[in-house]
Amino acid sequence: LRYWKLNPSNAVSIGDTQDEIRTGKLAGLHTIACVWGWNDINLLKKAKPDFIVNSPNQILKAVNQLNNKIH
Repeated sequence: LRYWKLNPSNAVSIGDTQDEIRTGKLAGLHTIACVWGWNDINLLKKAKPDFIVNSPNQILKAVNQLNNKIH
């Protein structure tokens, strides 16, 4: 983020574990949880991601929604 001079609130972290979601949140990033990875949806919900997606094509939709909220 520093290299590209990006504000964390303008970036997103995508992960499939609670730890990845928590780490993204601690860094000040928006977070997207993917349910087809290591953790099931119930564990991911506990990490409180901004979005939970069920397929790769939903990632772009979630990013677009975040972009609309930011701008």
